[in-house]
Amino acid sequence: MTNLYLRHQLDLAIEQINSGSCSVAKDILEPLVKLLVPEAIYLYSTFSIAGTESDTDFERRSISLLNDAAILGYAPAMHALGEYYESGDLLDIDMKQAELLFSSAAAQGHMRSKFRYGLILLDAQRPSSRDQAQRLIREAAEAGIEEAADFLREME
Repeated sequence: MTNLYLRHQLDLAIEQINSGSCSVAKDILEPLVKLLVPEAIYLYSTFSIAGTESDTDFERRSISLLNDAAILGYAPAMHALGEYYESGDLLDIDMKQAELLFSSAAAQGHMRSKFRYGLILLDAQRPSSRDQAQRLIREAAEAGIEEAADFLREME
């Protein structure tokens, strides 16, 4: 499978998800999920098809898929899973796990994770990490993450 073909399939699945044709997206993504394509696993975690699974089953499947994609190093999955650990939504609050996930995704350049990780570093009030936290939040703001820009304005 070439990278061009893979990108085409993933883009096609995204178009189907965005247009509400999730059953078509599922058919596109399932073979890629079996091949352990991290972006496909992540995308498949984002939707359910009405009548095929309960909300609880979808939530379990979604978390499992996010975990799989995160283990494979996919930054958007790490970020999404980090948000669940941070908020306690669907998973028990685990700030150490959230910090690890945001840190890993931030290291890959995921801007929303840079912002969340920066906030965690500030909240931990570790003097040695204050500069790093401010740098991460500034980078996120400069990349267009509105929440980070708002946070910086409030800090001034």
